[in-house]
Amino acid sequence: MLSVAEKRASEAERTCAGCRAVAARASLVRFVHAPEHVPCIVPDLGARLPGHGVWAHASRECLRKAARGGFARAFKQAITVDAGELSGLLSGQIERRLEGLLLAAMRRRQVALGTDAVKETLLAGAARLLLVAKDAAGRREELCARAEERGVQVVEASDKCRLGHLAGKESLGLIAVLDGDIAREIYATAQALAGLSEDG
Repeated sequence: MLSVAEKRASEAERTCAGCRAVAARASLVRFVHAPEHVPCIVPDLGARLPGHGVWAHASRECLRKAARGGFARAFKQAITVDAGELSGLLSGQIERRLEGLLLAAMRRRQVALGTDAVKETLLAGAARLLLVAKDAAGRREELCARAEERGVQVVEASDKCRLGHLAGKESLGLIAVLDGDIAREIYATAQALAGLSEDG
């Protein structure tokens, strides 16, 4: 459950430095200017770094526009930053956040790991989100269809090797998340990551 401060923050609106659209703060990423850092614009996923923050959508197009002049306009000074480098830095932070959320769900025993466990969880109506490795095969389509029939969100992220490593297994293609709050965070994080992918 969100605290009053977290609820206010999630409802607040900011202007994207790239497309200039006004959007909910929760749908944007905060960036700070750090002249001593390379690149000099740093993503601040937790919105905790000191200093004036500028917001932008986690999309390649918005980051390109922000790098071409949006950051300079917002920070009121000349800013030179490579959009590709910034996108890579942000992607890395988002991937680490996604892994941290999965590890939190695993520590709380709020996951079902692997095809059979995921199927049972879906049948029992306990799954809140189905995470599918990009290279998963086998019964993937069947379980994705079953999840969608039951209104369970399905997201694609990472690969079987990386998900397996997080779970202490050699390989893992499917994870059902049972905790609703963590499932929502994973979904939002995966959507942000998809917006930064080459084809997203």
